[in-house]
Amino acid sequence: MDWRNIYAGTEAVMASSGVFHTRRDWFFAGAMQVDGFGNINLSRVRLKDGSDMRGPGAAGLAYSSSMARRYFIYLHEHSTRSIVDRLDYLTAVGYGDGPGSREKLALRGGGPALVISPRGVMDFDPKTLRLRLRSVHPGQEVAELVANTGCELLLPASVPVTTAPTTNELDVLRTQVDRGGVLRH
Repeated sequence: MDWRNIYAGTEAVMASSGVFHTRRDWFFAGAMQVDGFGNINLSRVRLKDGSDMRGPGAAGLAYSSSMARRYFIYLHEHSTRSIVDRLDYLTAVGYGDGPGSREKLALRGGGPALVISPRGVMDFDPKTLRLRLRSVHPGQEVAELVANTGCELLLPASVPVTTAPTTNELDVLRTQVDRGGVLRH
């Protein structure tokens, strides 16, 4: 078999056997749905007509999210369909059903640190482990973000606007992280 094109366009390759024996300090995880405790659905979402929309599935996410010291969840959509009170399917455990859940399951990693959406950035309250608004992106309103969130969202007294990246941070992203410009499209 000719394997030359299997990894075309990739910058790094790791054998699957190495995935399970590599220390994970942090990583990014996409989600079709996320709930108020940072649990992730990347498997399937029930549609209004009763059918399912399938996603890519776990692809190592369940293992990685249980072992990494921390991770960051990103969403391509911020709506009541993507940030929900109850997931349609559990692909990876964030903080389960609250404090003590990860410990009961003997998950060694620290859980999610942030949820980043097109409307803002959320983190988790250290005591309750509930989703908490950290900042809104420029041009977004807190009330609109809350109205488009389908679970309880803790709100601080004052919500700042997300800080724009510095020139140096953009340079690193463009010249070291995304040399091919994939993220700019």
